[in-house]
Amino acid sequence: MNQPQSSNQLEQVLSRLSDMAQRDFNLAVAIWYELSRYENVMKVAQLVADMPDNQALPKALLIEIVRAADEDPTLLERLTHLLQRASDGK
Repeated sequence: MNQPQSSNQLEQVLSRLSDMAQRDFNLAVAIWYELSRYENVMKVAQLVADMPDNQALPKALLIEIVRAADEDPTLLERLTHLLQRASDGK
């Protein structure tokens, strides 16, 4: 009798992980869409992708995102809204 219960628990866990992965993927896509409007952010993001071993580039990407937010205060609002929706599970 333990086998069906364990199988059921495994299915539930896998289902929850799948839901979480889909939600996180959707959040990542939405964030990427927002950031893709900023040319300098995209240039540094491409460098991060091209040189994943360069440990300085992720920090440079964050700096460019901050610069973009300084130039466009609505970016911060939009990103905050996305993160809030994700934390609410929507």
